[in-house]
Amino acid sequence: MLRTNQYGLSRRILVIVAGLVLLLVFAAASFLVGGKKIPILQKSNQSSSQYLTITEWGVRLPLSQGNRDMYYTVFNIQGGVGQGVRIYSKDIDDATNSNGKSCKNANYPLFVLTRVSAGRGQQMNTTSLPDYDGYGGPFKTYSFQTNYAFGGVHDDNIAAPCINIGGTGDAYKADASLAAKYKAKIDAIRTGYYHIEGVPTSDKTSK
Repeated sequence: MLRTNQYGLSRRILVIVAGLVLLLVFAAASFLVGGKKIPILQKSNQSSSQYLTITEWGVRLPLSQGNRDMYYTVFNIQGGVGQGVRIYSKDIDDATNSNGKSCKNANYPLFVLTRVSAGRGQQMNTTSLPDYDGYGGPFKTYSFQTNYAFGGVHDDNIAAPCINIGGTGDAYKADASLAAKYKAKIDAIRTGYYHIEGVPTSDKTSK
C-alpha cells in the first residue's frame, strides 16, 4: 500500500515538474519574441498602416485590412499643370497568371490620383473651356487643402496584360481568378480615394 502511494506521489510530482518546464519554455520564447524586433521587408512608398499616405502632398487614403500592400510613385504632369500619383499593389506585382506571366508592370497602375491648383481644377471641370478633362475629373477641392483640386481615375476598360491568357481581339480570354483579384484591388483603392483626407498635424509633427 505504501509503495502504491509512493508511486502515485512520484507520478504527480513528475507531472507538476513537466508542467513547470513547459511554462518556463513558453515564457522564455515570449520574452525573446516580444523583446526582439523582427525585420520587415519594406517597399519604397508602400503603406504599412491603415492608410496609404502621400507624404509629398500631405494627404492619405484609408485602406481596408486586406489592401495594405499599396504603394505609389509620383510624376509631374506635362506642361507643369500639377502632379500625379500612380498607385500599385505589391500583391498584384507578385502575382502570375495561369500561363506563368508576371503581373508587375509600371504602365498599368491600379489608380491614378492627380493634384492641380484649385483654379486649374475649376477650368478642367468646365465643359466650355479648352482645359476640360472629362476623363481625369471631376476635380474636387477639400477643406484640408483648399488651394488644390484632386482628381482620380482608373480606366475600367484597360486591364494589365497578365490578365489575358488568350490571344488578341475575339481570342481574348481572361484569367478569371486573377481578374477578380485585380478588380478587387482597384475597387479598394477607389473606395479609399472617395475618402481622401489630410494627414493630421499630429502625424506630421511626430515623424
